[in-house]
Amino acid sequence: MTDPPCWRCPKVPRSVREERQRTGKRVTPADAIEPDADARQAVDHFLECAAVGQFPDDGWVRRHAMLLRPMLQRVEQEPVREMTDLLRRFLRKVSDA
Repeated sequence: MTDPPCWRCPKVPRSVREERQRTGKRVTPADAIEPDADARQAVDHFLECAAVGQFPDDGWVRRHAMLLRPMLQRVEQEPVREMTDLLRRFLRKVSDA
């Protein structure tokens, strides 16, 4: 079993998860999309700008902020769920040690 389970992995597109659920198939690690270097750089830059509250007036920055902000807001709106998941993973690792 992977951590998080494949059916909850944020790297598996929602459309793939929904398709697998509709057809009764399982989501597997092969369904995950690994971010490339450009995507990682965009996320890092967005988080850096968000941390200091300053975004350059640039089309590239605006485009990525438009795509990333809803994801960040979703995570911020579900802190209890996220904390529960983190605690569950931590306890699982501790019990395995």
